[in-house]
Amino acid sequence: IKTGKKWYDLLKKQLLYSIISRQSADGGWYHGEWTDDMESHFRLHCGGIHLLLDAYEENKDKVVLVALQKAVNFIVNQKDETEKGAWFLHDSLEKSEEDLNKYPFSWKKNRLFGKSATNLLVLNTHLDTSMALERYSRLTGDRQYKKIVKSAQKTTHAVLSLNSANVLYKIIFKIIKLTILPEQKAKQLPLPLRAVKRIGWKYLIPRLHYVKSIFPRLVMPGGYIDRALSLKSFSHEYQTVNIWDLIRYQSCFSDDSFEHILIEALEFTQNSGIREYWKESKEKQHALGFWVEALYRLCLLNQNKKYIDWLAMAIIDLEDIGIGLPPSLLGGNGEAVPFKEQSKCPLNFEENLSVANLSYGRNICVLIVNSTESHRIIKSDSESYDSFSWVTKKGKVENHSFEIKIHSREWVFGTYAQEKV
Repeated sequence: IKTGKKWYDLLKKQLLYSIISRQSADGGWYHGEWTDDMESHFRLHCGGIHLLLDAYEENKDKVVLVALQKAVNFIVNQKDETEKGAWFLHDSLEKSEEDLNKYPFSWKKNRLFGKSATNLLVLNTHLDTSMALERYSRLTGDRQYKKIVKSAQKTTHAVLSLNSANVLYKIIFKIIKLTILPEQKAKQLPLPLRAVKRIGWKYLIPRLHYVKSIFPRLVMPGGYIDRALSLKSFSHEYQTVNIWDLIRYQSCFSDDSFEHILIEALEFTQNSGIREYWKESKEKQHALGFWVEALYRLCLLNQNKKYIDWLAMAIIDLEDIGIGLPPSLLGGNGEAVPFKEQSKCPLNFEENLSVANLSYGRNICVLIVNSTESHRIIKSDSESYDSFSWVTKKGKVENHSFEIKIHSREWVFGTYAQEKV
């Protein structure tokens, strides 16, 4: 749909039927991510469900529907029943202590809300599974899992509302914030703060799980959202995954209960220095890819110029480190934009400009980013481009005969509404 090239359709079908052919008889996909036992990683399983949902929405293929029904019936049973409701597990290793001890990461038992000791309470997969089941219900009309999804939503609210030991965590995360500064900023810290920073990464972070076991919470003061409750590791690169999932969750369930959490998390990620820290570390750079995914989804919901600017800056970061842009930016993410509402990227420009397609239905929107060190001119003789209204970070652009200058490491954002046919 984005290029008109038929061989992409062939690739789509090849991927689709490869996914279906690898599905096990019980409906699951088994990956052997961490052990030789071929365990199932449920976040990856949900990725398979979302792909099947995209295909089913597009063609209503009965073969796809059967695979979907099996996949959903499998994942709906991968849960732990807590006092608050259902919690979807992250990995099949969480089913027993024997299996979980094969996990390459250390963990600590915790019985929050009467959950199973082996339930690590990993946030991202719980959210993703909830959304996959809700989306399945909407696209197929199969409502048999609605009660379980409602139960999972209650547990989500309970976990994200935890706010114990607020003063203690404020102090802890002020210290931790020093450990995730980019190198240049870290070197500029005065000696006392450098000493505190050393205490943070050497002694505090390795023992953070002890504090969480006494005062359980995932949403921390200041905007940081932790990955899981019972893992001993501190994986700050999951910050952008959690933000991405919360934006998706908000959109999926039309639930703005966590708007304050989301805003604080967005501000922390944009302004704390953690993005520059990730940029410097090759092992952590993937977090920036999820940051772009999160901002793309945010800008579909809210085209505030501040968020458009953040998305443009994030795109420049990815271009700087050379890891490529998420395919979602082309506008073909079926979960973000339903198939019937998708439009191909409305404008084509030279290779050294990055384009994000933020179109939805009749609202055609395009963000054009110049990540190079020199200005670029975008121009066209086509009268159709005259319909666009263009803005930059500094304000509205008046375009005549469609010629707009984009300064180095700047952006322009164009919109117009198509008339009903």
